[in-house]
Formats: sequence, structure tokens, C-alpha cells
Amino acid sequence: MSESEAIISYLDNPITYNCFCTIAEADAYHGRRLGNTLWKEAEDPTKRAVLFNATDILNKQRWTGTLTSSTQSLAFPRQNVPIKDSNEYFASKEIPLFLKYATADLASFLLQKDKAGENEFSPYDEQISDIQLGKLKIKLKKESEYIPSIPKQVLLFIRDFVTSVDSKGGRTSATSFAL
Repeated sequence: MSESEAIISYLDNPITYNCFCTIAEADAYHGRRLGNTLWKEAEDPTKRAVLFNATDILNKQRWTGTLTSSTQSLAFPRQNVPIKDSNEYFASKEIPLFLKYATADLASFLLQKDKAGENEFSPYDEQISDIQLGKLKIKLKKESEYIPSIPKQVLLFIRDFVTSVDSKGGRTSATSFAL
């Protein structure tokens, strides 16, 4: 396995982080939940790929706090990220647990979409309010109600730590999440 394919331990050197969650951490997260058969049956190379994809999506968000190092490759670790309902901050050399969980959850979502043949993400998905052609009527949610690439359960993990979400083409203020 080449270094670019490996998930490098982010505890060793924050500059070389390439994923917010390891396969072992994602396995432990999904092992405690129902309905994750697809994740449990997936091979490590597949898990690695969807964890990288999930990290790529989450890395695009505008997070609170500041980078720990100007040369790090990912948005985390960060300094000055407040712990919810506390006067304390997350350790500036670690990936917070909420982000590991969000990454694992998003990876499972991406794996499910891929297995269902829905691996194309469009910024226009689910933005049309109503269309009617004869007796056929289609009603979809508006963009402010749903962000296509990030499912609701992942938004619940990250909403207190982002200033806005970028999801394949548009920015949505964190305050406008319809959760």
C-alpha cells in the first residue's frame, strides 16, 4: 500500500493528515449502530475510498477556529474550536470526536449511494419546489431545506462548528440549516 493510499495516523504529524477518521475508528462507530451491514461487509480499500471522499466533502466547509499549522493539508486539527456548552476548547492537535463520527457517517452514506448507483451529486437535486405535468405532480424540497451531499445526521454532528456549508456549488449559512 502506498503512503497516499494509507490513512496516516493524525496523532503523529498534523501536517500529514489525509483523513479525519481511520478505518478502525469508523468500524468502531458503525459497530455500535443498527443498519450498517453494507459498511461491515465492505473491504478495507472501499472503506478507505469512501472515508477519503467524506473527508474531502467535510474539508470544504468553513469551520470555526483557525488552522493549527499553515502547512497542514486538511481543515483539522484547529485551534480555538469551542466545545459545545463549555468554556473550553478542543485540543489543537487532535481531530475532535464529532468530526470522526461525521466522517464515518458520511462515508457510510456515500457507500450506500454508490451501491444504489447514485454516485453523481448535483447542486440542482431536490431544489425544485413543484412540477406538474398533467396528472403527474413532483414536489421536492427547496435548497435551504436540504443540502444534497451532506445528509441530515451528518449536519447534526457539525452544525455547531461550521460557519457555512459548501455542498457542490452553493453556500448555505449554518443558521439556515433546516434540521
